[in-house]
Amino acid sequence: MVSAQSATPSRSATRPFFAEGRSCAECVLLAADLPAGPEREALLGAARGLGAGRAVTCAAMLAGLMALGVWGPAGKARPRPMNDLLDTYLPPGSPGSSRVQDMTAAEEFKSRFEAAARVYNRGTTCVGLSRVDWGRHDATGAPAGYPPHICVRLADVAVEELNRLIAKGRQSKDQTAAS
Repeated sequence: MVSAQSATPSRSATRPFFAEGRSCAECVLLAADLPAGPEREALLGAARGLGAGRAVTCAAMLAGLMALGVWGPAGKARPRPMNDLLDTYLPPGSPGSSRVQDMTAAEEFKSRFEAAARVYNRGTTCVGLSRVDWGRHDATGAPAGYPPHICVRLADVAVEELNRLIAKGRQSKDQTAAS
């Protein structure tokens, strides 16, 4: 993984999309190696509502997690020990149910993104990372120019990790198909 410090504006995968006025979540999805199609368009539409702190958590991270839910390496359902109470009230496949989908790729993505964000000691909230209250019309605290450099760096980290995990998923699917 490229550290958040090493992503430079000249080699940024997301900066051109920020320059178009896109949200950080949209920038991640547009710069990532995602197949064109209705799933990508649906995620882009959903991503428009996440930016500018509306999702509280960094939308670049959320966009990566959403994309991994669609294109990430297929996890295998793992059994959970039987629990009469949970099995009565939880539908199969829901969190806590007897068959929980393994989301190792999403957990790995989140962990690596959080590690990159820790470089700045600001957590993973939009306001904490950007130091901007995007809800105010004057964007209180906005640094000179848009977007804040930390947002571009973390969006680039998200794209790199997302591409790596999606490629890993494609590779495992290709190996399974060849078997």
